[in-house]
Amino acid sequence: MARSPQQPIPQPPATWSRMLKGIPVRNRAARELRREPGGGAVIAIPTQPKSWYKIPPVRWLVRVPEHRELHLDPMGTQLWDVCDGSRTVEQIID
Repeated sequence: MARSPQQPIPQPPATWSRMLKGIPVRNRAARELRREPGGGAVIAIPTQPKSWYKIPPVRWLVRVPEHRELHLDPMGTQLWDVCDGSRTVEQIID
């Protein structure tokens, strides 16, 4: 039986054990711009302009940035460094 495109794919219920076995990865489009002296980092995440931004009057008046900058504190930077796709959430916690 075919599923209509509007119907969500059924997901099994989330459990702690399933969440701890998850492997976090970085967004492949995100890139690290720089490290800051206090141990933080700045990450650039590309933005997708909304369709109405492409209308000429709006496009002329509103500048849409190519990326959004995310400033990480030292703990966020450590987490960014270990989310390399090789460790589970449980291993990162330990």
